[in-house]
Amino acid sequence: MKNRLYSVLTALFVTLTFTTSSLSQDSLQWHLPEGAKMRLGKGWADEISYSPDGTKLAVAGATGIWIYNTQTGEELNLLTAGTSSINAVAFSPDGNMLVSNIDLKNLYLWDVNTGAQLRTFKSSNGISTVAFSPDGHRIAGGGSRFIGLWDIDSGRKLRTFKELVSTVTGIAFSPDGKTLAASIAYSEPLYLWDVNTGREIRTFTGHTGGVSSVAFSPDGQLIASGSYDNTVRLWDVETGVQRHSFTEHTESVNAVAFSPDGKTLASGSRDNTVRLWNVSNLLTRQVLTGHTGPIGTIAFSPDSLTLASKSSDGTIRLWDVVSASEQLTITGHRSGQVTSIAFSPDGDTLVNGGWDKVVRLWNLGTGTVQHNLIGHTSYANSVAFSPDGKTIASGSNDGTLLLWDANTGMEQHTLIDTSGDVENVAFGFISVAFSPDGKKVAGSITTWDYNPPTHLSSSNIHLFDVETGSALHTIKAYKKAPPILFGNEPEFHPTEHTAPVTNITFSPDGKVLASSSTDKTIRFWDAQSGTHLSVLIEPIGSAYSLVFSPNGKILAGGTDSDIIRLFDVQSGAVLQELTGHTSVVGSVAFSPDGSTLASGSSDKTIRLWDVQTGMLLRPFIGHTNSVINVAFSPDGSTLASGSSDGTVLLWDLNAPVPSNTTVGLSPVSVESPVVGKQLTLSINIADGQIVSG
Repeated sequence: MKNRLYSVLTALFVTLTFTTSSLSQDSLQWHLPEGAKMRLGKGWADEISYSPDGTKLAVAGATGIWIYNTQTGEELNLLTAGTSSINAVAFSPDGNMLVSNIDLKNLYLWDVNTGAQLRTFKSSNGISTVAFSPDGHRIAGGGSRFIGLWDIDSGRKLRTFKELVSTVTGIAFSPDGKTLAASIAYSEPLYLWDVNTGREIRTFTGHTGGVSSVAFSPDGQLIASGSYDNTVRLWDVETGVQRHSFTEHTESVNAVAFSPDGKTLASGSRDNTVRLWNVSNLLTRQVLTGHTGPIGTIAFSPDSLTLASKSSDGTIRLWDVVSASEQLTITGHRSGQVTSIAFSPDGDTLVNGGWDKVVRLWNLGTGTVQHNLIGHTSYANSVAFSPDGKTIASGSNDGTLLLWDANTGMEQHTLIDTSGDVENVAFGFISVAFSPDGKKVAGSITTWDYNPPTHLSSSNIHLFDVETGSALHTIKAYKKAPPILFGNEPEFHPTEHTAPVTNITFSPDGKVLASSSTDKTIRFWDAQSGTHLSVLIEPIGSAYSLVFSPNGKILAGGTDSDIIRLFDVQSGAVLQELTGHTSVVGSVAFSPDGSTLASGSSDKTIRLWDVQTGMLLRPFIGHTNSVINVAFSPDGSTLASGSSDGTVLLWDLNAPVPSNTTVGLSPVSVESPVVGKQLTLSINIADGQIVSG
């Protein structure tokens, strides 16, 4: 890159926020959005790239591009782009710049040392993989059936290569920069193009599954490809003939890379291993084990002595290639979304569940993990703190409901374990909840039987004694009709849901349990006996989140639309319809005094509402993906939000509202009660009695 051009670009283009290691603040608090006071976790990570001098490792992820010191693992910098996530990154040949995608859309060019955004390359197609040309003057980006080539000096798009019928999973320039190789998802061949003309040179066929990744050997004579058919293949660039197929991986191969000296080929797989192959004799040289999740991407250091690997287990590991020993592990990233959060009663700790199967207990004073609760073998979908703060409940897609000691992190009881009951059965724990007195815990589980010809499903709500772990009773909330009756299921049932349960919650006095469902109804059950009490019918959408106000008089529901409804529990009337979100509202929560409602949405925002008037008080904006869960601290001063970006943000509710925020929006007025078509019952939450029917 010409120094003159580089200086001009640095001066002309907008500088985004950046931080270097010289700052004294903790790196996890870098670039907090306005109104936030803490971030828990770094979010999910995706592609990694070694700097040409080997001193830095760039990691693209949900919160931006993290840059690490490869000797110590210290965070050096975080490049952010507002509420945009980044999942593809590459260093320029001189190491001064990075190119990345933004939200699978455009390309950004960054100054590595300052964090400045130098240029944006517009694209009308999705981009999920990027590469610098060897001379540093061009960049390529591939994604949704598309590969484009841009000139860095002018920012001009040079060409679009042949439109493809599926997603581009990897691209690589040849060492001389004259050709470009691309791997394609699904059952398509590898492609090789002439960079200057855009002409297709040849294709490489032989894989029996989609191709996940591609790499050139340093001498340009070989191409390696990894595939979902569990193989790594070597191809002759000149002839297109397959030289060899490596078949030792037991699951799909997600990444391949040649060492810069050309002696070693590495492959990362869904089988949790990285394999090193000797290019000269095509034999396995080493197997790197230690990751507990699939390997997503790998990268060699410039001296060929170190290999970095990123796994869905949330770690990035640096390996000594000669000894096959692990040199360094970078932690803090997470695989997948934060599914649920809950404050301890004293407000000092926060528990969260997630797609990485781990239930984490955070010390909010330090922002560090106090305990990792490990026991689930699938997504930990729901968590809850007992009212005395001594116990944590967690439900998982593995079909288990577990109780944990909050002080030690040790498992106390396995309340439900249906994981080994039936083959071809999928389980989904949607919600867990403690009764207000802490004596009972409830868990809703939905079961899908995929074993033909039944295809049955059901939702049960189980209640247990917390102290003994013994079962109290089971509410059979939903059961799909047998196959002979398919298509004849009732639109409404007087005492059961007609679709799976989505959420459960106790009334403040603990006498009533409410459940929501995709059948668009909310039902009330006697928490002592499990008998059905009454039903509310929502006019639009299914309730995904459900919560009682602290006084038990109002029930709030977030829906699969962008609307939030507040119900009068006694009459079933809709008190308010809160509008303003632009997508699904996945979570709602009342403040401890009941005056404020918080909502989280897949539009990435959190909103605070006045419960009495329905007016918008303020939004919080900062997550780079859907907001899955919101929760107030016990003292009402803090709001926590968990997101698909893999982070939890803590928001200061005493922070001033930004001057450019529009608040005080009028609610939609709804006057008519919403009750069951065939059954109209009201319940008195104060004493749990049916008062009319």
